[in-house]
Amino acid sequence: MKNNSIESIDSRPVYEDCLPLSWNALNSKPDSAVLLAIQNENEETLKVICSLDEVHHENDDPQGVHAQQLMRLDAKVNFLMDMVGQLLLNSLTIPAATKMSLSADGIQWIDRQALDIGDYIHVQLYLKVKYPNPVILPALVKSVTRVEGGYKITSEFDSLSTGVEEWIEKLIFRHHRRAIALSRR
Repeated sequence: MKNNSIESIDSRPVYEDCLPLSWNALNSKPDSAVLLAIQNENEETLKVICSLDEVHHENDDPQGVHAQQLMRLDAKVNFLMDMVGQLLLNSLTIPAATKMSLSADGIQWIDRQALDIGDYIHVQLYLKVKYPNPVILPALVKSVTRVEGGYKITSEFDSLSTGVEEWIEKLIFRHHRRAIALSRR
């Protein structure tokens, strides 16, 4: 039996984590209007997630008092987001966290259920607990490998807009940069 670790999907940086993830197989690829609506929603969701991840630094300019006030306001908004996120989590059915690896080209995860190579799927990935709104990633299953505990599924994104690709790359870059900074501490 093969190792169930998640490997890099391609040579670019990847975002590896254990996040809520679910998928559904479709009989056929949705029409372009449906895909456009999904991508528009994905872009908005990714913008919010990236804005929640922004780190604000104090600076020593004359406007330092204003910066401190903004940081306090930011902390209060984050607290409210945490509270609202917890309320939503209690009322929503969020899928179980799954070990996954996300790149700008695709996603890989371990699942108890196998898929067929070539299946067209929509992967729902919850990137932020504070904002429990999934990104829906249209993808084609490229490989399925039996591993301990299930199947390692590798899929390649299909029909992502340029904007969504850029936001995913930004998210991966920030995660990668944060991981490097933590490893240096």
